[in-house]
Amino acid sequence: WDAGVVTTAATCTATGVKTFTCSVCKETKTEEIPATGHKWTDATCTAPKTCSVCKATEGEATGHTFGEWTVTKAAGYDTAGERSCTCSVCHAEKTEAIPSILQQLQALQITPAEDGGYTMTLPTDRKVLVLLAGYSQAGQLKSIQMLSAGENGAVAFTRPNSEKAVLFFLQENYKPLCSREVTQ
Repeated sequence: WDAGVVTTAATCTATGVKTFTCSVCKETKTEEIPATGHKWTDATCTAPKTCSVCKATEGEATGHTFGEWTVTKAAGYDTAGERSCTCSVCHAEKTEAIPSILQQLQALQITPAEDGGYTMTLPTDRKVLVLLAGYSQAGQLKSIQMLSAGENGAVAFTRPNSEKAVLFFLQENYKPLCSREVTQ
C-alpha cells in the first residue's frame, strides 16, 4: 500500500477520506479521517464565539460594558449638549445628545403632591429662574412669586388662589425661556 492520498478533506464537523492504492495490483482501500473540530475564538463585545477555520458561530456576543457617562458638551439654554461613555473591554465609545434646557423644560413633569401643592425637578445643567404668577379671570396679574430649587433641582410649590396660574422659566440673565400653565 502506498502512503495514501486525501480524497475528501476532513472539516470541522465532517469526517474525511484517505484512499490507499496497492502498488502491485492497484486495488484501493479507504480510511476515515476524523473531523478536525472547531478552533474557537472567544466571543467579543460585538461577535459571538467564532471558529477561525469555518467561521461557524456559537452563543451570543458578550455585549459592551459601558462605564459612567461623561458630559462632553453641556446643554445650553437653546442648544443640545452631548455625553459619552466608553466600553471597558473594547474601548468602543457611545455618544448621545443631551436635550437643550428649553427642551427639558418643555418636557418637565409637574406632579400634584399629597399636600395639595405641586412638585417638579428642574434640569441642573444651567441655572433656571422660575416665577409663579397668578392671574384673575380678566387676565390681570394678582400675584407673582420667585420659586427656588433644591440642590438636585427639586421644586415644591402651591398653586396661587387665582383663576389661572403660570410658571415662567427664565435664564440667569432674565431672558424668557418658556412658560407652562399649572392646571388644577
